[in-house]
Amino acid sequence: LNISDYSLQTRSAVPIARPLFQPFPPTITFEGYESLETYTATLSLRNIDTVARRVKVLPLQTSFFSIKRVQNARKSDSTSKVAAGMEVKYQITFTPETKDDYTSDIVVVTEREKFLVQIRAIGAQAELDFPSYFNFDSCPVGCTTQKTFLIHNVGEKTAAFSIEARAPFGVSPKEATLDCG
Repeated sequence: LNISDYSLQTRSAVPIARPLFQPFPPTITFEGYESLETYTATLSLRNIDTVARRVKVLPLQTSFFSIKRVQNARKSDSTSKVAAGMEVKYQITFTPETKDDYTSDIVVVTEREKFLVQIRAIGAQAELDFPSYFNFDSCPVGCTTQKTFLIHNVGEKTAAFSIEARAPFGVSPKEATLDCG
């Protein structure tokens, strides 16, 4: 953006490759959630310039995530100017319908640029339990020996997987899908 359209302070101590506001955390992540529950996280935007700058967060375009500014008792909601070195906080609310993965981006607009802060929700995952090694004991030379092993899906999602083995070993089946349990 053209900074002179939004501010009389056109010079900045922040290099053009960096945003005027530093997001913390740089990515909002939700894990281990239950469906139809409500979860919150806080996003802080710190003004890293040497002068006061304006910042605005655009509304999210999803029904699973919402964002609102956390109010300071001494400041009104109408001000979007943040003093040098100070920060403004936003509360992200997440209400999942299922244990699936969700994603969205927060669009932050400053006097000089627009940038994104990612929101990721990592839902139920597949988790395979299988032996860490196989012992074939003694095997006659030139003969085929087989060993059966069990793979168990202890996660909360269906798992699709493939198994490879280097010669002289082989695996059958090479690909499979396992439901939960």
